[in-house]
Amino acid sequence: MKKFKTNTPIACTALYFSLLLIFSTTVLANDYSVTYQFAEPQIQELANGNQLVKIDDTRLQQAKIGAPILPVKTARIFIPAEEQVTSIQVSTGSAQTIVGSYRLQHATQPYPLSYQGAVTLDVPDPAVYGADTFYPATTHIERGSQYLAGEQIVEVELHPVLYNPVQQTIKYYRQFKVVIQTEWQGRPDEVMVARNLPADREQLLAVIDNPVDYLSTNPLPSSWQQTSLQADGIIPLASREYVVITTAAMMPAFTYLTNHRQSAAGGGFTTHIEDIAKITSYYWGVDDTEKLRMFIRDMYLNYGTKYVLLGGDADGSPNGRTIPIREVTATVSTWTDNDIPSDLYFGCLDGTWNYNGNHLWGEDNDGLDGGDIDWLSEVYVGRIPADTPDEALEQINKIIAFENGTPPYNTLLVGEKLDDTPTWGGDKIDWVYNFMHSMPKERLYDRNGSWPMSTLYDQINSNAYNCLHHLGHGNTQYVLSMSNSDVDQLTNTQVFEK
Repeated sequence: MKKFKTNTPIACTALYFSLLLIFSTTVLANDYSVTYQFAEPQIQELANGNQLVKIDDTRLQQAKIGAPILPVKTARIFIPAEEQVTSIQVSTGSAQTIVGSYRLQHATQPYPLSYQGAVTLDVPDPAVYGADTFYPATTHIERGSQYLAGEQIVEVELHPVLYNPVQQTIKYYRQFKVVIQTEWQGRPDEVMVARNLPADREQLLAVIDNPVDYLSTNPLPSSWQQTSLQADGIIPLASREYVVITTAAMMPAFTYLTNHRQSAAGGGFTTHIEDIAKITSYYWGVDDTEKLRMFIRDMYLNYGTKYVLLGGDADGSPNGRTIPIREVTATVSTWTDNDIPSDLYFGCLDGTWNYNGNHLWGEDNDGLDGGDIDWLSEVYVGRIPADTPDEALEQINKIIAFENGTPPYNTLLVGEKLDDTPTWGGDKIDWVYNFMHSMPKERLYDRNGSWPMSTLYDQINSNAYNCLHHLGHGNTQYVLSMSNSDVDQLTNTQVFEK
């Protein structure tokens, strides 16, 4: 028998790599599991005889015109950015039926405030309301991944309530279990580095549904030394937690604000002010707006920046703006707008918001690898839309006066009727009020009875309120049931101080 000679080193090497491959596959494949519990649905009777189904900790889905309005919840599950999803399994508990017969309200077409034509009253979609089956057809929809502070968040839309419009019956699920399986892929390009700073950790833990998984893979550092995250070496850099971008002419006004931000009363931040002219001449980008975003990314990666204030207006033509703004595109039903001004572009730093490189920004395929764009902000972005130093100081003085005031403050909550469903602005304002630490309040809500403009006018002029929260319709000539000429006649010294 002929014998074949074996090269021992090669055989051992092959065996080593085989074992390494098996070991790596085992170690780098992970499961992430989260269980969701839902409260019993509540039925709300509407004035038109239809009903709405509501569940705590969900939102009402109204995206499909003519389809039933039903509660949904978006599950947000952390997985490391270096891992990719290989499968998502969603299981539910047993379905329960709500006793009774129901005609659930359908979603209607939204119209832009500028729309001047006839409004068509939408009817229930016959393809949905004429089908003797439960809607929607699935209990969940996979929405892909978003990224926040260098970490990946997988989104899954859960539908705890299903409706059969022919039988007029409702069933619901009290429990969902979501299991995500992953494998190693390496960190995608255009995803921010995970800084693991205290503010980032706090922000992530407030968003994700599986904090234990995050904490187990991101142990708390013993101390934080702010260093460059991009440099080849570890180079200590000065901290710039709060960054202001403005013009040379308005820098003195915004220096007054940053001095306040450095104080204990203003938050005790490390601050930095930069001239927009220097940014647009030094940083790369297809236009000044992208150059500004590249500057903010630099501040985030290398200086620990968490807050950005844009000090200047964005009206007028792109070349005539004090501080640039990104105009993005969106389509709602049959309406498309390609020039929606948005500062989210400066806060959501993953990807480019223009993956396909055309003239439209923020399209559905403009995110990482041609997916949805990043909607989670690494930095908090605000803007004082002033054209002059005096205008800037007026707003800055209000901010400082409010922060230096003595709590509790008083707030006036104003909510209008938003459509004929009806949708009440007061319902949404009440949700906002849950986060206002029991601040003393007064309500002026259409849902409690219509109110004349004079009532609001007198309350503003009373100077009894430090702030006003409003949800209703308006345009450049009209808001809060007041026209521009009405606002000019106000005599108050708070809220709308002129």
